[in-house]
Amino acid sequence: MNNGTVLVTGGYNVNGYLSSAEIYDPMTARWNPAADMNDSRVRHTATLLPDGTVLVAGGWRDSQKVLSSAEIYNPSTGAWIPVGSMKESRGGHTATLLSNGTVLIAGGCDNSNYSLNSAEIFTPGTRAFSYTSAMGTPHHYHSATLLNTGDVLVVGGFHDVSSPLPSEYVELFNHSTSEWQFASRPSWDDTQYFSAFHSTALLTDGTVLLAGGMNANRSADGLTWADRLNSETVTAGELSQSWASTAGMSPGRYLHTMTLLSDGTALTAGGFAKVVSPGGLAQQAGSLSSCERYNPTLSTPGNFNPNGNWLGTTDLSDPRGDHSATLLPDETVLVAGGIDSNEAAALDSAERLYFNVPDLSGCFTGFLIGFGALMKIAGYPFKNS
Repeated sequence: MNNGTVLVTGGYNVNGYLSSAEIYDPMTARWNPAADMNDSRVRHTATLLPDGTVLVAGGWRDSQKVLSSAEIYNPSTGAWIPVGSMKESRGGHTATLLSNGTVLIAGGCDNSNYSLNSAEIFTPGTRAFSYTSAMGTPHHYHSATLLNTGDVLVVGGFHDVSSPLPSEYVELFNHSTSEWQFASRPSWDDTQYFSAFHSTALLTDGTVLLAGGMNANRSADGLTWADRLNSETVTAGELSQSWASTAGMSPGRYLHTMTLLSDGTALTAGGFAKVVSPGGLAQQAGSLSSCERYNPTLSTPGNFNPNGNWLGTTDLSDPRGDHSATLLPDETVLVAGGIDSNEAAALDSAERLYFNVPDLSGCFTGFLIGFGALMKIAGYPFKNS
């Protein structure tokens, strides 16, 4: 939030779907309870608005009910305020803050388990949702990236809940006309690489890094591939030579996080992949503790350079996937929650990754590994990297 704290809302654990919320204070390295939301929510969105409040919208209230409701958290009062419902119930959608202060809500699944192509705009001044033009094809569990142009790039996801195939489609929302256009697709050379549960980051040169995701069979494999997009040329009619392959990750992963760091590198953390079971006799899905940093070769105007390489970094202390990662004001990254290595239990642990390691003399419990060390603060595990 604007005061440097981090608001975590909803999710689920052994007790079911959650309405609870917590606030992490980086200054004290402690979690504090916040007021409960009005609805329990999973696969919802949370968007920081220009006035410092947080819009939470949609998600599943339970395994059968997808919500259209939305509410706003006011950090000044610590209270949740219900606002007008979305035009459609949706979960697994995206919410993107546009340059004019409104929020674009796109795609998701509805109560009939259908994937949606509809989109809406939330206007903070009226606290109301209104339809905008629909996407050309349904998307859920896709990515949405705000470009330097002010437009929004939507990539992949699933386009049919009953189909095992992720979508190959890429669409661009023009913030000036409020219209969608199909845009160039990543350099997928086979349907097995169409992607959902991937991650994207807008790099400092304005290109978009797309990495990982779930493969076409929705198996436990995570994709290793990565692509770079020259976002300056994504317009209708320019459907080639926009995306280019770059170095792939190792291992492949999905439901991971990607965080752009102040030095221009992009951190991927955790996620799920296929791992070898004890004894090496079989493979099963499991969460990852590994992290990588993508170091781009930056493009210059008129010279799109997709090259880059992945750098190893210290592992997370807990394997986790489907977690959150937040860049804090001191340039550390807070990684919180997620699912454990057996894809069976929700985690209450959190860790903090340092990339410009401060003088922590007397604070270490553990030992140095390269640039990293493991320590515990206030009962929570944190890691320097």
